[in-house]
Amino acid sequence: MAFSFNEDKPTSPAIARILNFMGWMSIIGCACGVMLAFSGYPWVNDVYAMAGSGAAIILGILFIGQAKTLEALTILNARMKSRFALEGLTGSSALGEATNSPPIIPQRQERVVKISAEDARRSGVTPR
Repeated sequence: MAFSFNEDKPTSPAIARILNFMGWMSIIGCACGVMLAFSGYPWVNDVYAMAGSGAAIILGILFIGQAKTLEALTILNARMKSRFALEGLTGSSALGEATNSPPIIPQRQERVVKISAEDARRSGVTPR
């Protein structure tokens, strides 16, 4: 089989992949800006190159952090869905509270009737 799917780790949403890519490109751009600032070319303004590099590193960290947060939310969402599905089957609550809902498979309860031995003999009831 060429592909295998891990059901425990769902795929990250497209926006998270885009943010991750943009973050890494910003960090690479930061490195390029620092190299241009120290290159000594007459057409490069050192102040703007360093300011752009600082902005690029902050933007890159922000993008990568947002991407990782979205990936974590995707995993959390899948786990919460499976947890609530299991709680629906077992009848327990998500917050640990006792619910008054009946169980899914109700148990048949036997009725116990106590009668005296004389009445049992008269009516023909035999004890178990």
